Amino acid sequence: MDASKAKLAERMKLLIDSQTDKRGKFAQLESLTGIPAEGWKSFYYARQRPNPDMIEALAQTWPEYAFWMVTGIDDFFSGHTSPPTPGGLKSSLRERDAAKALFRKKIEYTRWQQKGSPDAEIGGNLYHSAEIQKQFVADIHDLESLRSSQEEALLSIEKKR
Repeated sequence: MDASKAKLAERMKLLIDSQTDKRGKFAQLESLTGIPAEGWKSFYYARQRPNPDMIEALAQTWPEYAFWMVTGIDDFFSGHTSPPTPGGLKSSLRERDAAKALFRKKIEYTRWQQKGSPDAEIGGNLYHSAEIQKQFVADIHDLESLRSSQEEALLSIEKKR
C-alpha cells in the first residue's frame, strides 16, 4: 500500500502495526492509550470507524508520526515523519530525535495543565505546582534549544550530500 495515498484509517493501521507487537497489539494499545482493547479491535478489523479519541490517542502516543497520520505527508525537517515500514528505507542519522522528545514533553505539560496543574509527590518530596510549572518550562526550553542545535547539525550534513 502506498502510504501517501492511504486514508486516515489505513495510516492509523500502518502506525499501529509499526509500533506494536503482532501478538497482543490491542492490549498494548489499551495500556498505552486507555482506550479499551475491544474498541481498537473493532476499528482495526473495520467494524467501526476511528473515533476522535483514537486519533488523539495515537497522535499523543507517537507525536513524531501525528502529522503524517492525519495528512499523509511528512515534514521531515520539523521532525514529523512516517513510521518505519517493513522493507522501507530508514535513515537513522537524520531522525529528529530531539523533536520527538520536545513533542512528548509538551504533551506531558499539557496533560498536567488539563488536570488542573496539581502539586505532586516525586521521589517522596512534595513539589508545588509553581515549581513543577517552572521545571516544565525549563525542560521545554532546553529541548527547544537541543532541537534547534540538532536541526542545524543535520541540515549542514544534508547540504553536503
